[in-house]
Amino acid sequence: MGPDKKVVVALADGSVAPEPGDPDDHIVRTKLTKAQLAALPDRKD
Repeated sequence: MGPDKKVVVALADGSVAPEPGDPDDHIVRTKLTKAQLAALPDRKD
């Protein structure tokens, strides 16, 4: 999966935390594997 692929992930499958050293930025992590993310359909903008 390339860095430009956009998918929708359920909030239950992820977490958001402040970026260390930059309280105005955040890190989003998911419990899904790379294969699971790649299998998700592309997000429609």
